[in-house]
Amino acid sequence: MSRVLLMVLGALILASIVAVLGSPGAAQATARPGLTLFQVEDLDTLPAAINARGDVTGAFGDALGGLPDRGFIRDRSGGLTTFVVPAGCTCNASPADINDSGVVAGIYWDPGARGFIRFPSGEFVTFDAPNALPGTTYVSAINNRGDVAGQFFDATTLGAKGFVRERSGAFRIIDVPPDGIDFDTPLSLNNAGVVAGSLRGMEAGFLLTPAGQLTTFTVPDAFVTDPSDLLASGALAGTYIAPTGQFGFVRSPTGDVESVEIAGAEWVQVSSLTPSGVVGGWYLGTGQQVFMRHRDRSITTLDLSADARGEYLVDLNDRGVATGYAYTPDGVVAFLWSGVGEPSPSERGQAREPALASSFLPGVVSVVAEPGAERPTRPAIARHGWPDEARAFPPRLRDLA
Repeated sequence: MSRVLLMVLGALILASIVAVLGSPGAAQATARPGLTLFQVEDLDTLPAAINARGDVTGAFGDALGGLPDRGFIRDRSGGLTTFVVPAGCTCNASPADINDSGVVAGIYWDPGARGFIRFPSGEFVTFDAPNALPGTTYVSAINNRGDVAGQFFDATTLGAKGFVRERSGAFRIIDVPPDGIDFDTPLSLNNAGVVAGSLRGMEAGFLLTPAGQLTTFTVPDAFVTDPSDLLASGALAGTYIAPTGQFGFVRSPTGDVESVEIAGAEWVQVSSLTPSGVVGGWYLGTGQQVFMRHRDRSITTLDLSADARGEYLVDLNDRGVATGYAYTPDGVVAFLWSGVGEPSPSERGQAREPALASSFLPGVVSVVAEPGAERPTRPAIARHGWPDEARAFPPRLRDLA
């Protein structure tokens, strides 16, 4: 699941954080039910992913103090492991995902981006994609088999291609035709080895099986379709932009697409989907807040503070526990949230009915356009939430300062 750039909590939240003396980086208690706030070594802490066991991985560092960013793993009991990649290096580390065995995948900067895999034993494997321009191998996801997905820039064509590095170390290169498609971005990898991502030349989503079967699709009327989380069932979630605005979507294994919207929101960004149908992400309302949309289509929000400069829900595990981060006067604070909340009528909504009698839109499967085919003109609507690179690939903390 999960890969990349964008924050001020009020005195209420600051008062609710209880430091755990003698246990740097341990979870810090709050008075809010279902909510835990924490920082690693009292530094800026940006989770990237949470696995089914409740282990969280991400990066932490001093955004302004010049210290290198390091990786961390926080287990479900609050135990903490920190690491650098490779061992002893002063390189910046950006974990992207963690599987259910506790294997972490991500990138480190030496000085450009290279891939790494960290095993629970503490051993590392580092790698570059085949024929990659130096410093352009990015990692977005790891599945339970140990396969890793990501993106690189080809040294020969200078185009962006995707890859899957199998557990054996063999690579599958994702290079979707035609020549007009210039940015293949794998964003999620399920346990069957199916990759979901976006084709930047077409602004379409894609699914690619290990056997090479390709499906491209768009949300109806959208000119941006951007998947973010793919399940073993084939269901996936993501974000789309249409002439009416930016919303989330859920696409069923059969190709039906449901819009995820929040009443009163200026825009919605979806990051995660659980097998039970819970959707997670963030939106802009009175401020930038995180949300969960439950199976009954009710929406629970987590408004940590009216003064927050940004709150991000980056991942949900199969149990419906979310992780993310928010910007506070003391830096970036991580959170774990079980979805408990007290939504007011204005915060509680339904996925609005699209312009059809059903709440589902028929899925659109598109054939890749022929080389040289004219593309439709895109309306000038900016994508909101965070830049594409930040969503796909965890940022270096200094990029956020």
